Amino acid sequence: MSNTINNYARELCPALLLITSLAVGALSHSAGANETYYQLDFSERQVQQVTIEARFSEVIGDTLDFHLPVWRSGLYLVLDFVGTMSGIEVMDENGLALPFEQTAKSSWQVKRPDSSIGDVIVRYRLYADSLTDRTRHVDAEHAFLNPAAVFVYADGFRDEPVDITLNLPAGWRAGSGMEQPEPGHFVAPHYDRLVDSPIEAGNFDLVSFEAGGMTIDFLIHGTWDEDEERLANDISAIVEASAGVFESASRSLPTDRYLFLLHSGPGLGGGTEYYNSTVVHTDPRSFWDDERWGGFLGLMAHEFFHTWNVKRFRPASIDRYDYQNVNYTELLWVAEGLTSYYDQLLPVRAGLMPVADYRKQLADTIGGVVDNPGYGQDTLARASYEAWTKGYHRGPDRAADKANRTISFYSQGGLVGLVLDL
Repeated sequence: MSNTINNYARELCPALLLITSLAVGALSHSAGANETYYQLDFSERQVQQVTIEARFSEVIGDTLDFHLPVWRSGLYLVLDFVGTMSGIEVMDENGLALPFEQTAKSSWQVKRPDSSIGDVIVRYRLYADSLTDRTRHVDAEHAFLNPAAVFVYADGFRDEPVDITLNLPAGWRAGSGMEQPEPGHFVAPHYDRLVDSPIEAGNFDLVSFEAGGMTIDFLIHGTWDEDEERLANDISAIVEASAGVFESASRSLPTDRYLFLLHSGPGLGGGTEYYNSTVVHTDPRSFWDDERWGGFLGLMAHEFFHTWNVKRFRPASIDRYDYQNVNYTELLWVAEGLTSYYDQLLPVRAGLMPVADYRKQLADTIGGVVDNPGYGQDTLARASYEAWTKGYHRGPDRAADKANRTISFYSQGGLVGLVLDL
């Protein structure tokens, strides 16, 4: 694979100076006349159902193809969100039914009686009970919507503006990285930005503060210790330490507002990065246990660092996502591995972890890599490429044997980052 790297990426850090195969893509697109309008109804939230209406405006032609993605960014695994989709209806702006047929696993084609300009409305229901995958979860208390798992898109509309209205139950409010002109109403310049902007709705806690010249919103659904001062101080330190890595580029933070969207519940863990936000999960014990709190801060550092690494520059082969197919790259060890290197280092630079603890953590990482049965049997490039079939696969037929056959591009990639920095 032969990709290029722009000047901004060259100034990332000493480790990335030697990585010459990242590319910055066109992450924004011009808006045209057509727009997509979404409305969401949560009246069936008690049975974990949400109804979505997508209106594609000013359609021209006798057919319109629309799709639901088969995967979401940050998790390189085909999830087939269409599996819980039901009750699909298609109509014109006058409410007259339009014929349509399923043309592929997650694709449909609408037949229009003529080629005149007109709106096409698609209405469907989704069962939403997949919080651990950070895709979609709706119940009486809240709604979490990862847009790739919720919103259909149509050919010819992907690069056009989108408008989302949530019909919120009484007492609910909503948060997202997208612009929110009024409560429950979001807008984005195009579908790709929508997909990069998860939404949380319900009765959540919100802690806001300034850090590194930007506004940080920390949205919390679930149990926590409500120590706003510690949360603001520690997250501010992580944000500023992360920005410090890029100080030589003489650039400000790549966004003026950032949202941490946290779900706190028993057994939860992990996170996913987005354009100007992250979805993070933690067990509530993280707020009352110092060791777990340290791990929590490492997770925050990892996801926030992705604001640059992967979100502002990423491998060219995954620059513009193909939402209907797997997107292969040999560089996940850069995207995730170098980020893992910094998620251990940044808490130290932020003054939140003693150097001795960092050394122990690093020793544990080294031990975990070299003691892994699959160590030496795979390259980082190959492990990155096979993420779709091995790295993220959770099936019982593969999980038990995975360590024998492959390596972690997170941990081992992080150690390569360390070596490049030394």
